[in-house]
Amino acid sequence: MAGVDFYDGTSATANGETMVNVEYFSDLRLGKATLTVKEGETATFICSIDSNPEVTYHNWTNGGVVLSTHLSHTIEKTKRLDSGVYTCVADIPEVTIGNRNTTIKEGELATFTCNVVSNPEVNYHNWTKDGAVISTDLSHSVSNATRHDAGLYTCIAGNVFHDGSMGVAYDTAELTIQYPPLVRIEGPSGPVAENDLITIRCTVEDGIPDPYKISLYLSNVTGVFEVDWTEDHRGVTSHAFDIVDIKRWSAGSYYCVAWASFNDSKDYDGRSNKIDITVNYKDDPAANVTVIIVIVVGILILIIIFVAIIRKTNKRRKREKYRLKQSASGINGSGETTDELDMDKLEMDRTPPDGYMAQENIYQ
Repeated sequence: MAGVDFYDGTSATANGETMVNVEYFSDLRLGKATLTVKEGETATFICSIDSNPEVTYHNWTNGGVVLSTHLSHTIEKTKRLDSGVYTCVADIPEVTIGNRNTTIKEGELATFTCNVVSNPEVNYHNWTKDGAVISTDLSHSVSNATRHDAGLYTCIAGNVFHDGSMGVAYDTAELTIQYPPLVRIEGPSGPVAENDLITIRCTVEDGIPDPYKISLYLSNVTGVFEVDWTEDHRGVTSHAFDIVDIKRWSAGSYYCVAWASFNDSKDYDGRSNKIDITVNYKDDPAANVTVIIVIVVGILILIIIFVAIIRKTNKRRKREKYRLKQSASGINGSGETTDELDMDKLEMDRTPPDGYMAQENIYQ
């Protein structure tokens, strides 16, 4: 209220009021909801916003007309025509996603839920990925997820005030898809010489998460062997394995295996293609002579063993025949009984008496 005394002793008073009525989302406050000033004074409106994430757009409007894009708005030397409703608008509806960061394996299901609190109520909401609208529901599901479904999913909600201005809010969730490593192998493209140094490189080209171990395997006629491997640590994506003085028995198919630990505390591996490595070598004359000698000696030993077995068998047969003869006659030609016979005499080359020939034929 203002008053003035005129020269004639009369006086006059005048007053003016400015009322500010602000529609707001939660966490948006004004310094004073109702402001009253005298005409000609200065009126300042302050909009206080507490939000996370920070607002990207805000303004002051009167009658649908944007007056300022700052958090504060000042009217100097107010007039009665400045009275009215001043509105602070900010894009801060309260939008939250329950499971903001989600990690699943390829082939599993992921579901995001958008929670919106707003006054006035929102007029629309949707889900976007890479700038494209994928759903207009408050929840969005990704079934049988593939690695291409990984990325940022944003829930956007907005409403319209009585003056036509809009308030927009959003929240973003990240979806991580885990899948086994994709491994590539590089090595010699042709035969190598024995005793050469060769290098085989294993590279992980894709896969989430990064592997913690890379191994080099050899498969040949003797079996499957883990030739070499990296130390266990997460983040290894490439390693070169050197094979020093390669030998002929190291020829075969080589392949790489990368190991990764997933969110379910299990290990999963990815395998590369195989490369076949042939090792060329020269014959060693000394080695060949040695082999021949070993073979000849082996054959001689077998012959000796065979002859010894034959002789032993013949001796056993002769003794058996002689026992049969003595059993038939009861005594030998010298008057000795069979029990008293010296068996060493059987080794003698003598011709039995004529009388024993017929008996021999009988008992054969």
